Amino acid sequence: MQSVRCLLALGLFLAAAPRAHAQVTWGLAPLMQSLAEVKAASATFTETKTMALLKTPLQSSGTLHYVAPDYVRKTVLAPTLQDFVLQKDAVTLTAGGKTQHFDLSQAPPLAGLVEGVRATLAGDLPSLQHFYTIALSGDAETWQLLLRPRDASVSRFLSWLSIRGSGNRVTEIDTGGARGDLSRMSVDETIDHGP
Repeated sequence: MQSVRCLLALGLFLAAAPRAHAQVTWGLAPLMQSLAEVKAASATFTETKTMALLKTPLQSSGTLHYVAPDYVRKTVLAPTLQDFVLQKDAVTLTAGGKTQHFDLSQAPPLAGLVEGVRATLAGDLPSLQHFYTIALSGDAETWQLLLRPRDASVSRFLSWLSIRGSGNRVTEIDTGGARGDLSRMSVDETIDHGP
């Protein structure tokens, strides 16, 4: 009877061991590796911005496109057409019928925000750690990265950036401004794993 109990206990231990091992091994590095496997993704988004200077929140919607490792495009379709394209460090911004071209280094607050999103999408942990302190919570199915800027010139405008996801899909991007402004973007992403 004693040997049967020992065998049952050993069987239960072995059955539980793979699950315990899987839980222990999930973390920031595996998440970044999973995100890095995505070579292209497209999404629709809805965004709500709450700003201290405005009485009512601003709402917008549009599309997002990402091609690894450094192409990001955000097109606002409503309420007015705006287009933001980032290719490496070159930015093209079109709004109100006018187009501007500039280098990301010319806009440190924007650079901080963009690098947080782009490095996350690319699974580029060294870049993410260069720009932000990182706190990861959740698990592989429902995770959140809470990023706080390291650069004082960025943190004067951006207090934090929160990126939520499931697996290797991003589902929400939220930002908190230093003056209390908030932005919440819900993302409905489709991944293109390529050929």
